[in-house]
Amino acid sequence: MAESLDKASASKIRQLFNSYDEDGAGTITISELKRGLKRNGIDCDDNELYRFMRKIDTDGDGRIDFTEFTTLYLKKTIQREEKGKKKKKAHLFAVKKTIPNQNELKARFRKADKDGNGSISIDELKETLGYSDDDDDDDEDDEWYKFMRLADENEDGEISFDEYVVAMIKLHLKD
Repeated sequence: MAESLDKASASKIRQLFNSYDEDGAGTITISELKRGLKRNGIDCDDNELYRFMRKIDTDGDGRIDFTEFTTLYLKKTIQREEKGKKKKKAHLFAVKKTIPNQNELKARFRKADKDGNGSISIDELKETLGYSDDDDDDDEDDEWYKFMRLADENEDGEISFDEYVVAMIKLHLKD
């Protein structure tokens, strides 16, 4: 079943990522990737596997982190959507903005997570984006409100790191 970009959830992507990350190290090695693909009925030779790994592993550390995995997952989701529409967008994989890597996203997330509790609240997001209490809170077009709706998948009023990663990559891919 094809999933739309808007419905792609951080929890679903994390669950799939974890199914490949056998040792729970937070990254997928080439051997874990090979075994995971085999479990999913995808057999590929070592040359294909290494080419695929080089394409996904954008920071070149020899492992796939959650950000790299999410980028691939969401790009494939867009590709399926476009095939369904029988259109192709030439700019799909030639995204002008570089998608931030895992370390950049972690640094941005930590900066926004003012209280250090591992999630970003509405107030922290507003502060990060430069909004004050004097701003009109009823304006549904504010950036912070749009981002909260996009990122806060479980609607708990907080953005987890996984939700943040998925939302940031979605934003980059939509541009």
